Amino acid sequence: MTGSARFARPGEPGERRAARDRGIFRILATNPPTGKAVKRKANKALGGTPEELRHFITVGQYQA
Repeated sequence: MTGSARFARPGEPGERRAARDRGIFRILATNPPTGKAVKRKANKALGGTPEELRHFITVGQYQA
């Protein structure tokens, strides 16, 4: 299973998915080994739309 496949849940209701994404985000952002570039992009995504947060979780964290 790839990293992004673990997080993808097609058909999951929007509010539940957004809440789940925020939980995943908190784990990523508060993990001590997380680098500065990832934290910077994470904070930008957190201030955006639920779609931007989902994009960060599934793609952006690996590009930072």
